[in-house]
Amino acid sequence: MSDDNNMSRIADALEQLVEVAEACRLNHVNSLTCGEMFEGVTFSTEAQHEDVGDGETLHSYVRLGLDDMGLGFDVRQINDEPAYCYGDATAEWHFQSPAELHELASAFRTKYAYMLDMVASEWSQRIADGTIPTREA
Repeated sequence: MSDDNNMSRIADALEQLVEVAEACRLNHVNSLTCGEMFEGVTFSTEAQHEDVGDGETLHSYVRLGLDDMGLGFDVRQINDEPAYCYGDATAEWHFQSPAELHELASAFRTKYAYMLDMVASEWSQRIADGTIPTREA
């Protein structure tokens, strides 16, 4: 790996650490620690490219996984089509009481909303810096 590539990866990792710290700072009033906020969360901005057959290539730019919800989001593009955010759910939810449903609502306010905003912000930033091509490009 070249020194430039290594430096770029280090810079990306530091940017993600800053984002985590900022998320925790913004969420401080909701009493979640950084560990609680990012427990079961996977977030990646490392571009991936995969041949999916039939001459199509899937370009994946930003990925978010919320393991405890069975939710996943992927800012992606097939070939030269415009990028979009694909989301899927692999879980079914069953609540035993109104309190459990309130806990889910609280998680959306304190954790999941921020995570989705983080993906949207990263998507916007990568469009602006040319990492994710737009239709006009």
